[in-house]
Amino acid sequence: MSATRDSIGESQSWRKVRQQYLAQLAEQRASIEQGLDALERSEPDAEKLLLVDLHKLAGSGATFGFAEISQRAAVAEDLFRSEGSGLSEKTRSVQHLLEEVDLALEERAVIDSAAESAPALAPELVNSDPASDTHRSDSELEARPKILIAEDDLIFANLLEQLFGHEVEVHTVHDGKAVIQTIMDIQPAMVLLDDGLPNVSGLDLVEELHTSGLTRDIGIVMLTGNGAATSILRAVRAGAINYMVKPVDPQTLVRAVREQLNKSSSTVLVIDDDPLVQQLVRDGFRAAGYRVLGANDGVRGLDLAREKIPDLIVLDRMMPGLEGGAVLHHLAQDDSTRSIPVIVLTAKAGSGDSMSFLQRGVADFLTKPFNPDELVLRGRRILERKSHA
Repeated sequence: MSATRDSIGESQSWRKVRQQYLAQLAEQRASIEQGLDALERSEPDAEKLLLVDLHKLAGSGATFGFAEISQRAAVAEDLFRSEGSGLSEKTRSVQHLLEEVDLALEERAVIDSAAESAPALAPELVNSDPASDTHRSDSELEARPKILIAEDDLIFANLLEQLFGHEVEVHTVHDGKAVIQTIMDIQPAMVLLDDGLPNVSGLDLVEELHTSGLTRDIGIVMLTGNGAATSILRAVRAGAINYMVKPVDPQTLVRAVREQLNKSSSTVLVIDDDPLVQQLVRDGFRAAGYRVLGANDGVRGLDLAREKIPDLIVLDRMMPGLEGGAVLHHLAQDDSTRSIPVIVLTAKAGSGDSMSFLQRGVADFLTKPFNPDELVLRGRRILERKSHA
């Protein structure tokens, strides 16, 4: 039994999804057999078609409790991509994979009645009661964060939907062309994006979304079998907040998504008259997964603070017009904003300034020039303390 199976228990919902995977596995096995026959006949594109099946199995097996399938498929995939591998070595690796597939398929006939059934998602990971929504108010249902799952493997997409139960509103698309329009329609808090989508790859999409600004305040998590370093770098540069390589452990995935959703529910307001500094700070907090608002002066910053009630304010001390000290005074005088933690950015901070900041209730301060990563780290710690208070 795999570590994943040991760790997540047993449930009806998981058994159902696992049965669906096994049915898909049987179809993939038949496709691989056909691919081997085509390979022996030296048919064009035979290796290319086999690679599609091998890549999918490498990315899905361990997720559904069959780590050996993922391992064997990954070995075979590497051999097929290697120019130095011979036909007999490639064929032998696929035969080893099929042996593991056959062992998994033996479970298909007895999965319902076996005393040791497939694992389930632990209670803390999934709400398995489909009727639970009937006890929720319309406002509670509408308040659920939306997640868009862009995944061409229907069984894997179904698994992801099962993982999150009823705590989020899940939308799925299976074609790259549908991703952008769906994001515009539903405005999700997070997108789980596969790289191997039909028509438009996930990597091309994440770059297009970044350029368009559509996902400026949306967390993009790449969830793909493509673990190439160059692909990871492309995704990160385009603003992806996480890059998870299949096969994924269900518990790890759920916790990562929940952590990110918690972050995306927090808003940081940046008030700074220097557009370059403001952009630097905004980009840093966005890359960490937070929603970010910006204001170029103290008056606009106060208006946004009162209107949006952010979870954290990053405030420049020296600004024309309403300077930072005055903004702090107005924040403290308003019942709706006095409890918002503030990080002050200042050109100088002597001992007197430090005491003045503390007396005003400032959560933290940094002296310019500052390290953006340090600012984000300090902000994260303040937000975490606030969420646990």
